[in-house]
Amino acid sequence: TFTQHFMTGMGDPDMLIMTDSVFYAVASDSFYVSNDHGYSWTLHHEGLMAPPQWPFLDLTSIVIQGDKLFLGTNDGLYTSPVQNIHWTKLNSFTNPVPRRIDLFSDANTLIAVNLMYINDYQYHSFRSTNGGATFDSMSLPISSPLVFAGDGPELYSLSRNSLFKSIDEGISWN
Repeated sequence: TFTQHFMTGMGDPDMLIMTDSVFYAVASDSFYVSNDHGYSWTLHHEGLMAPPQWPFLDLTSIVIQGDKLFLGTNDGLYTSPVQNIHWTKLNSFTNPVPRRIDLFSDANTLIAVNLMYINDYQYHSFRSTNGGATFDSMSLPISSPLVFAGDGPELYSLSRNSLFKSIDEGISWN
């Protein structure tokens, strides 16, 4: 059974993901970990821009793939081992600086959707099948945020007015 309990050490959370024994949470500009089922939370900011700075760090998405965490921000894409958390910025999404990076992950594929502003908002989507070591551009004709779901090599992407399907881990889309 589960008993509701109060948390200590964290403000208002935005996102929560978990493994069997560890909870990971994003609260505005900070990343937290709980090893006691959410009773207490520890800030893990090593490697991220230290708040408060301008521009403010905005953590927009988080996923787990294998033994790695991936964190999308307005400062780029970061990765960390799930144990011994320390963030390393991936240089794949730094020029121009993103407004936000949204992430999706299944066992094989990591997808990053990069929202940039260059005279207008533009969405660019990328995929990695090697744990974030490299990313390839995806050819999704998008002009709005994407939502992803996956089941093995089949991936689905929902945009404002279209549903896309890939049967090859995001290489091609119908």
